[in-house]
Amino acid sequence: MSSFKWIGLLLATSLSMCSTNQNEKMMQVAHPNGLLLNLPQSLSVEQTSFGFRVRPQGYQELRSSPEIIVTLYANRQQPEGEWPQVRQIDGRTVHYRVEKEAGGSGGDIHVLSAWEAYPNGYIFFRGDFQVEAPAKPDFTLGWIAIKGAKAPGLEKRY
Repeated sequence: MSSFKWIGLLLATSLSMCSTNQNEKMMQVAHPNGLLLNLPQSLSVEQTSFGFRVRPQGYQELRSSPEIIVTLYANRQQPEGEWPQVRQIDGRTVHYRVEKEAGGSGGDIHVLSAWEAYPNGYIFFRGDFQVEAPAKPDFTLGWIAIKGAKAPGLEKRY
């Protein structure tokens, strides 16, 4: 089996582990700025200056690991740019777009950018997902992080 097939198999297995299985144990991580994430324990979460980096467990073994960066922007309006798509998640409105960038030998990089307003600002999400054609990107990791994010002052959402 080629190395690309092994990488694809490992990626599919990692992402399947971060599905929203009702029986999966969840973890809640809190950032000093008040941002909370409620995510499956099968994910790896690293704190950043203003939020978190979320990746599948075992990401170190992947040639190109999917990841999503979750950032809290306090006291700001919506981010600049066009946001042509909207998705409702648990009664919340999430604006998003998907763009494609050249990614080299590992295939194109599909970028999921999204944001959700909260009373004092917004939460911004950016996920990079590299896949070789003809495969389509799987944004499951991004939607799981978006669903599990909560801004300061909205603790009752969990």
